[in-house]
Amino acid sequence: MRLNEKYKYKTTPKSRDAAIVRGDKYRFTVLTPRLIRMEYNENGYFEDRATQVVVNREFDVPEFSVKDENGILTIKTEFVEIVYNKRPFSKYALTVNTYAEGALINIWKYNEDGVGNLKGTCRTLDRVEGACPLEDGIMSENASPVLFDDSNSLVIDEDGWTTPREEKYTDCYLFCYGYMPDNYDYKLALSDYYKLTGATPLLPRFALGNWWSRYHAYTQEEYTELMARFKREGVPFAVSVIDIDWHYIKIDPKYGSGWTGYTWNTDLIPDYKALLSHLHSEGMEVTLNVHPAEGVAAHESMYPEMAKAMGKDIKKEEKVLFEIE
Repeated sequence: MRLNEKYKYKTTPKSRDAAIVRGDKYRFTVLTPRLIRMEYNENGYFEDRATQVVVNREFDVPEFSVKDENGILTIKTEFVEIVYNKRPFSKYALTVNTYAEGALINIWKYNEDGVGNLKGTCRTLDRVEGACPLEDGIMSENASPVLFDDSNSLVIDEDGWTTPREEKYTDCYLFCYGYMPDNYDYKLALSDYYKLTGATPLLPRFALGNWWSRYHAYTQEEYTELMARFKREGVPFAVSVIDIDWHYIKIDPKYGSGWTGYTWNTDLIPDYKALLSHLHSEGMEVTLNVHPAEGVAAHESMYPEMAKAMGKDIKKEEKVLFEIE
């Protein structure tokens, strides 16, 4: 299956040649005076396609200098100096010095934990009670560089589909935005991050309202009455999240666990079109909880048509898996 031109994802993933410093096994791309792409591959192959995270590398080329003497490569911008001995990336091979107004303010070794990372997000709040640890973000205190590793993400091919990388290698981005004289330049860090990864669209108004989500096997009647009760008691909801019992959970084990599903459970919700129409008429948006882990099996209502389209043997009930062929 391939996306048609209407839905093709637009990317500008190739960097300008003037921004690249390349050797047999390494490649550095100076995207901004504070943002450097760093790659190492024993086979000398480097990726110029977009990835699941990075969609744009076509930055204006900043001023920088390159010195290659006695086996040591030095790349220097106004704020960052990379000193590298051309060996596999490690704390013994690559050092980064950061500067402010010409003065050295921080020395960082490759893959060392930075000082005062300001953290990012938490992948999930499932089973969380109270405070929870956050993943590292792209900004830190005291000008300590932050390494963002993109080595394991899938790449986006010309048709807009994701595909595994042809080779596993080190592909990371160094963010050095911690310090400016009398100012921590975090806005610039965010601006360059979004330029690299793509602009974030504005949330629609309804997404900022209250969402109702509960893991419970509601019947259509129960759900409709619950929404009516919320309305009577003046509790406003903008989004209805219908959890996984909207589809069949108890299925023959030969088809899977029931965790994945795409066929409406008519035992609980006999007329889903009526339910959705009612919720929309009440001014609510609706989303269904889906776990696309096990593909589309033969018990699903749309299986025959989908299996035929994907070249599966319907008589043998071959599952339509979510995989790249």
